[in-house]
Amino acid sequence: MERLANAILGIIHPDLHQAGLAANVAYKDCTASCQPSNWTSAYSGMDVIVNRITPPHRDASGASSSYDLLISLGKGYKAKLCVTDIGAQFAYHPGTLVFLCGKVLEHSVPAWEGGERVVIAHYMKDLLHDRMGFPCPNLPSQTFWWKQFGSGQ
Repeated sequence: MERLANAILGIIHPDLHQAGLAANVAYKDCTASCQPSNWTSAYSGMDVIVNRITPPHRDASGASSSYDLLISLGKGYKAKLCVTDIGAQFAYHPGTLVFLCGKVLEHSVPAWEGGERVVIAHYMKDLLHDRMGFPCPNLPSQTFWWKQFGSGQ
């Protein structure tokens, strides 16, 4: 799953993907005795959320140009991911992956119907990136996308 998440991040925000991997390698080199030897994620942190309502919040520890990744798992439930700042609600069923600028956009998951809700929230700690010498890059621009997939103009 982490390889798939890395691959998607590498497409939608390649500079963040590279900065995340580089920061994690630098951190691992500094703390080799207490780090997992096979940390494959470009993200520096993960939280597992099980059967919890997520109140409206912004993620304080990330950079404004960083995408958090929310992987919705579990079984048999119907939830909504609310993004207050844009007045939107999205279906948030098991199997959903959401990349979100969590520091910028207030988001929440209110009460849901049905079964067991599990979410693995991936994030990058801006302070870790700064300390390791890999500050968070800017968001990809429209020009970037044109050069990657369009006419380049």
